[in-house]
Amino acid sequence: MGSAGGEVWQHQLQHVLPRVAGNTVLLLACVALLTAVLGTGLAWLVAGHDFPGRGIFAWALLLPLAVPGYVLASCSRVRSICRTTAILVA
Repeated sequence: MGSAGGEVWQHQLQHVLPRVAGNTVLLLACVALLTAVLGTGLAWLVAGHDFPGRGIFAWALLLPLAVPGYVLASCSRVRSICRTTAILVA
């Protein structure tokens, strides 16, 4: 059985890992480039120009920084409630 496990890992390292690592690096580069272009453009627009709704737009651009914390807290709370309910039912 130890030999079969070694063969699986060898296959993963030779065939799967290089492709997955390449996809990860490509995704990282694309997201970084898109984020830099979009973030810089929107920051320049909000900081450098005065237009109707600018205050709301500037506030809305901050939401992605705050939302992950709220989502994480909500998920944690839901898991806690589900765990408590499962204990009470059992």
